[in-house]
Amino acid sequence: VIATVVDPSQAAALRIWTLLAPLGSLPIGAPVGPTSLAWYGELRLAPVVADGLRARGLEEGAAWWAAERVRVLLDLPLPSAVHATADAAPGRLLRRWLLRPEIRAFLRINAWEGVEWFHGESLDELVAWAKRLEQVLGDAVSGAGAMLDAIAESAAASGFRVDALVAAVAVPGDEAAELAEAEIAAAAEAEATPESETVPEPETVPEPETGKTTKQPKSDKKSKKAKPGKPAKGDKRR
Repeated sequence: VIATVVDPSQAAALRIWTLLAPLGSLPIGAPVGPTSLAWYGELRLAPVVADGLRARGLEEGAAWWAAERVRVLLDLPLPSAVHATADAAPGRLLRRWLLRPEIRAFLRINAWEGVEWFHGESLDELVAWAKRLEQVLGDAVSGAGAMLDAIAESAAASGFRVDALVAAVAVPGDEAAELAEAEIAAAAEAEATPESETVPEPETVPEPETGKTTKQPKSDKKSKKAKPGKPAKGDKRR
C-alpha cells in the first residue's frame, strides 16, 4: 500500500503510523488508539518525527505536515471497528470521528451563527486515509469502502454543515447513534478528551528483595490526557 503512495509526505506519514500505532497496545487493557495518541503528545514525538524526516530529505513544511498527519491517524476510528448493520454503520463511524478532538480540529469544524461547519476537502482526505489504513491492517470488513463512500457522498450534499451531514447518514431508531448526539454536542464544547479515554501511567510497587520501589504499568489508573488541537478559524464554508 505504501509503495502506491506517490506523495513523499503522505508515504512518510503512513510509514510512521505503522511504527507508532501499536504503542498503545503495550499496557494491557488500555485503549490502543487514545494511548498511542497520548504518548505521541506526552513524549513530544512530533518534533522527533519531523527532524527525522528532514534528515531523510523532506522539506521543512512537508516533514511537519507528515508529523501532524500521524497525530490524526493514531486514533482514527476505522470501519473495521464498527459493528452495525450496513445502513447504520456510516452514521456510527461518522459520530466516532466527531467525538475525537484531533479529528474535529483536522476537519476545521467551526461554529457560525449557531451552526457548525466543516471543511469539505479535509473530510475527503480523512476518508482516503481511512481506506488506506484499512488496507494496511488487512482488517477491512465487507462493505468498508461503501461505508466510507456513503460519508463522502453525504458530505458533498450537506452544504458543509455538520448537522446536515450527521442527519444524512443517520438511521431512524438507531439508539446507539441517538445516544451519541449528546456526546458530540459535549465534544464541541469540551477542551479535553472524553473521560472514558484514559491513559495508564506507571504505578509504584515495592520490590520483595530490597524493599525499593519500581515502576510497573497498571492499565486501569487514570492520568492526564493529551490536550486536543484547537480547530482552525475561518469562514463558515470551506
